[in-house]
Amino acid sequence: LTPLPPATLALLRVDRGLISIDSTASSDQVSGSQFVSALAGFAVKQFKRKTGADPSESTKAMTRLTTICEGALRILSNAPQADVEVESLYEGCDLRLRVSRARFEEWHRQLMQRKLTRLLEMHHLIYLVLLEVY
Repeated sequence: LTPLPPATLALLRVDRGLISIDSTASSDQVSGSQFVSALAGFAVKQFKRKTGADPSESTKAMTRLTTICEGALRILSNAPQADVEVESLYEGCDLRLRVSRARFEEWHRQLMQRKLTRLLEMHHLIYLVLLEVY
């Protein structure tokens, strides 16, 4: 299968010569930063659940966590699981977390599903506009 090139749909409305954009949707490929954000968000939730502290309040803690998550995702591309471990992440508390490839694949599926849902919504809006026009 050949992947489709990225595409953007824009729903324009023309009213008395004035053109306005009603809605847009894009089929851009899912980027690695979205997976890193998903893993970091998951790690923050787990950390808050276990310690009650919120590392997202600290730029330094989130920078360290993001760097570790990037490495964990590289490992997950070839291994069935990866560990996310950061000593003294926030307020002296350590983070230790094991992530499976299955969870990684679930995040991938969810990201792709959100993009696909948005594109389908746009196609439906365009169809409705075409029905109005014709």
